[in-house]
Amino acid sequence: MNQSVKYRQNAAECYEAARILSDPRQKAKLLAMAHSWISLADHAERNSHFEAATTGLTNHGNGPGVVDSAASAMSRKGGPARATA
Repeated sequence: MNQSVKYRQNAAECYEAARILSDPRQKAKLLAMAHSWISLADHAERNSHFEAATTGLTNHGNGPGVVDSAASAMSRKGGPARATA
């Protein structure tokens, strides 16, 4: 299960518990906790999108990617290409 989904489920449980409670202080604490779970879920989603995007730059599942191939070629040639006079 995706972490952000689990975090949103935790937030929903906090909202449900807050709805049932009558003590305003306990309700406020649960609502704050729910807000924290939502923020954590949003953060996890942003990270998963970032990781997917950066992984796609270096490897498309077909062996070394563009960045990996370029680095490998440079190491075989002794570093980056140099201009000759």
